Amino acid sequence: MYLTKEEERILSGEEGEFLSKALRVIVKVGEVLGANRLVPISHAHISGVSYLNIGDAGLKFIEEVANEGLRAKVFTTANPYAVMDIKFKGHHLPKEFITKQERVIKALIKIGAKAFTCAPYYVRRPRKGEHLAWAESNAVLYANSVCGARTNREGGPLTLLASLVGRTYFGGLHKDELRKPRKLIIVDKELKGTDINDEVSYGVLGYLIGEVSGTDIPYVKGVPRNISELSLREFLAGVGTSSNLGLVIIEGISPEARLYNDQYLHKLERVNIELNDIKKFIKEHECTEAPDLYIAGCPHLSYDDLMKFLKYLSNSELPKNVDVWLITSDIVRNELESNGYIEEFRRRGVKVITNVCPVVSPLAMLGVKRVATNSAKALYYLSRLAHVKEVCLIRFSEFIKRLVTHGN
Repeated sequence: MYLTKEEERILSGEEGEFLSKALRVIVKVGEVLGANRLVPISHAHISGVSYLNIGDAGLKFIEEVANEGLRAKVFTTANPYAVMDIKFKGHHLPKEFITKQERVIKALIKIGAKAFTCAPYYVRRPRKGEHLAWAESNAVLYANSVCGARTNREGGPLTLLASLVGRTYFGGLHKDELRKPRKLIIVDKELKGTDINDEVSYGVLGYLIGEVSGTDIPYVKGVPRNISELSLREFLAGVGTSSNLGLVIIEGISPEARLYNDQYLHKLERVNIELNDIKKFIKEHECTEAPDLYIAGCPHLSYDDLMKFLKYLSNSELPKNVDVWLITSDIVRNELESNGYIEEFRRRGVKVITNVCPVVSPLAMLGVKRVATNSAKALYYLSRLAHVKEVCLIRFSEFIKRLVTHGN
């Protein structure tokens, strides 16, 4: 691999042994993946932040980096961490778990993490053509597919190392020739303007597209240009849940869509996604019993999302037997607080929780048994990672309507 003089200096240990090791790992990964050089990055996003996921080994690694005095050379954000100080129906997490999670957070802040969110594109929006080193599937898909930035779907440790040296390997989705679509997905035009046109439906659509795409970057026709930001995030999160894709080219939305004409697309394998496919999936995962917890915010909610949800709540006060968690970042919550809206949510019995991810939280320890969500990604992972026994799918507006009308 070709290295600049500065990169050779880092590799030789002139900036310290740890940075030499960090760059050596990135070089080796790049060489395995066919990269012939490194590329400077402007933003690193680190995953693997929840103690539930990384355990003592991950905690030790992150603290070692922080205690070495190493600091991020580029703008750096990190994924959400596990729920810690929330009580659920009298249950709370063990003190040891909370203490170790707090140590992870403290070390990452020391290294230079500016925010803990799975939507780093709202903290700092990537520019077209900009090179990043991001983990977190939905964020990678958003950066590549919506912003036109360049990042592979990296693992947490590599993004941490990339933040320290300000570089990643020039391979995969950093290269034009590896960003071309290999499959054409046609979405049923009936999806547009139907009563199924909501964040749940688009999350499921993304999940189905991920399943049929495999490792082929899809070119997607049929997603409306005026899709809501909430539905777009859920769509991309769905794609990332059922596949390892880091890029989806969406006609009318992705900057690169204009590069491909009908002649090119006609040569691709074609797959149709029907409205009935979406309806069937939703039917199989519909909420038939009252949950004890409703979660929205996978990925994290924006300010506009929360204001929209507040309108759904209207003047209603929700039953006390169901908890409602709306998940976002500190940045968004602080804006809500300054405008007096946090109290509005609180008055209606709704918790606005920041910087956390219920999916990577030990919810079973809190006694959570049945969860409803508007996220196809959360539907998939809550049972697998958080060990929740039952998870069902329902859009937020419908869930609130049921609660207010029936009390469960």
